[in-house]
Amino acid sequence: MLPYKALKYPTPLTFHQIQQQLDKDSILLQYSLGKERSYLWVVTTNSLQSYELAKEEEIETAAKKLHTLLRAKRMSGMPIEPTIEATSKLSQLILKPVAQQLGQKRLVIVADGALQYIPFAALTDPFFWWINHCLD
Repeated sequence: MLPYKALKYPTPLTFHQIQQQLDKDSILLQYSLGKERSYLWVVTTNSLQSYELAKEEEIETAAKKLHTLLRAKRMSGMPIEPTIEATSKLSQLILKPVAQQLGQKRLVIVADGALQYIPFAALTDPFFWWINHCLD
């Protein structure tokens, strides 16, 4: 059992410790949303890459729209097209720079802001996710 101090004041992992926690089939995506621009850091067992993304307002708006549509779809017979369009828009904003790297990798997501409410599986394969989660 950890002492109280270790629970209340945990020691953050170093970059190399984070890399050691990943396996060759995993990629860590860390998002940081900002007023003027946002960032995405991609960490693998042997690399670190950073990407500049759209500003926070644009990403937050797209994420909130998708979240609203996904919630509404589960409660009604709403058509799929608006949800797929919103999914595509958000995917373009936050996954496009790294799309070629994802493949069949397991994603470890460190989301920020409204991205915390988005099921990232819906972004990587929107139609499959939608069929499995919204048609029950």
